[in-house]
Amino acid sequence: MINHALTGPVLLVTRNFPPLIGGMEKLNFHLAKELAKSSPVHVVGPAGSSRYSNEHLKVTSCPTSIYFYLPVSALFIASLAIKSLISDKTKRHRLVIAGSGVTALIAWLFARMTRCQFGVYLHGLDIIVDNMVYRRIFLPAIKKADFWIVNSSATREKAIEAGIPKSGISIIHPGVDLPDRSPSSIEAQRWRAAHNLSESPILISVGRLTKRKGLKEFILYSLPKIVQSNPNAQLLVIGGEPKNALQKNSVGCEALKNAAIAAGVQNNLRFMGSVSDKVLSMIYSCANIHIFPIIATPGDMEGFGMVALESAARGVPTVAFAEGGVVDAVQNGTSGYLIKPGDYDGFAKAVNDLIYNPGKIRPDDARSFAANFAWTLFGDRVRKLTQTVKDRNGRATQADS
Repeated sequence: MINHALTGPVLLVTRNFPPLIGGMEKLNFHLAKELAKSSPVHVVGPAGSSRYSNEHLKVTSCPTSIYFYLPVSALFIASLAIKSLISDKTKRHRLVIAGSGVTALIAWLFARMTRCQFGVYLHGLDIIVDNMVYRRIFLPAIKKADFWIVNSSATREKAIEAGIPKSGISIIHPGVDLPDRSPSSIEAQRWRAAHNLSESPILISVGRLTKRKGLKEFILYSLPKIVQSNPNAQLLVIGGEPKNALQKNSVGCEALKNAAIAAGVQNNLRFMGSVSDKVLSMIYSCANIHIFPIIATPGDMEGFGMVALESAARGVPTVAFAEGGVVDAVQNGTSGYLIKPGDYDGFAKAVNDLIYNPGKIRPDDARSFAANFAWTLFGDRVRKLTQTVKDRNGRATQADS
């Protein structure tokens, strides 16, 4: 049941929102959806996002490009702040949340104009990005928030290092969809046969092709050892290069193909590109192992690793380097294995072990781990936090007053 009687509206300012695709986009969508269960929510999102408006969630679209989104959304939010100030007291915004560090400056300006509380959801990269303009303008705005939500213990540590007071930081991990139904074994067998994969152990990588994902290094140093033991093994790469990203740090398909050729495993690599949710569900049903060989990259980090949870929710184990926020997204021995960063021999050994002994990570155990991150639980944690938040002067939100 949705009850808006106790709280004023919440404003969410984010470039990362559907129809754009990615982990941050999915998170901000669910952040808005869950907040709308207790407060009217207004989202200022990218082009095309207004289609997601409903009775309790209003979405205003701005240009997607960061160079246009920021000035256009700033003008809109300034007018919204004026309307909020002259409106009935019960209709004034009680809270503004920046969906990432990029929109913190705009959210802070709204909070200053309306005297509402101000929070930021931090993902990791938006704390450590190596950009002089960003660090001089946006990082100070982030620090002005009344509270901060972070996606992992690793992001929390980076936030503290950046000068954000630890007392104001709350870890609320991203959630995961728990599928009601997965493709049947017969459907999976047909898909495998249609793609000439009937006899192949299938490894999958899901996500944007950025340097920190470590795919190039995995192909060079781990995949040959896996293929040596399992000549039919196939690595399916799902996803493409990022667009409109904060960090220009992609590793394209051509670079990965060249790495495969250099390692002699070009016949064990397939690029699936961006796929629909239906096709992705089928791929998960066919996959033996999800590989997540994250590497430490200057000025970049894997803040959490939602794809590891998505794999677990479908009973697919993850083998990952214990790097960044991934350690929060994989439970070693339950939903997969965490390998010492840089140990490519150990990574290959863990993958081969799971190929030969798939029962070591039981699908039901992986699913049970993922169930602890259901979006409904994420929503409970977010609503509890935002309904009790106080500003730096100790003033409670409208929900508490």
